[in-house]
Amino acid sequence: MAINVFEGARRIVALIAFAWVLGVIVIFFVEREPRVDATYVFEWPDSSPMRTDDSCNTSDDKLDWKTVFTTQQTKVHVTLCFKPKRSSDGKMVFPYKIDRASRTWWGDEEYSTNVSNYFKQRSNEFRLPNVDEAWADDQYWPSRFRLVKEAAYWLFGGLLALWLLTILTGWIVRGFFGIPSGQDRSP
Repeated sequence: MAINVFEGARRIVALIAFAWVLGVIVIFFVEREPRVDATYVFEWPDSSPMRTDDSCNTSDDKLDWKTVFTTQQTKVHVTLCFKPKRSSDGKMVFPYKIDRASRTWWGDEEYSTNVSNYFKQRSNEFRLPNVDEAWADDQYWPSRFRLVKEAAYWLFGGLLALWLLTILTGWIVRGFFGIPSGQDRSP
């Protein structure tokens, strides 16, 4: 009984393809989840955070990250941006207290106790506004479809690469052994 190397190779390729499909399914539909991102800017200590489509200025702004859930359990990854202001002496400081009546505000450097406490307090108190909860819930399915689209690219791209590698390897091996195309043995 002669060993058919090509039949064995086809079985190995089928196992690799199965493992690839299983791996893509696990990575994209078990490990990863749809991602809804939101960025909120804190301009002043007494103002409400405002959602923005712009990203934070990572060199100047103080950033904090947290994960919150809507009432419908949509997971939202939130970036909180605290904006520095120019003080009367020209330094960039973070406002941590404000008196609107006298139009006076107090600020300090990023790592001062007052500013650190202010950042921590605002971060702990942060809740998604009701309007933004509805927005986040509306972003869930487009995010899910982007994930499915990315998974499809990886799935079909990997299978196409495996198929092309198999065809090329078979063509080279058949050429060396003088086996006609579509045959497993030379006549």
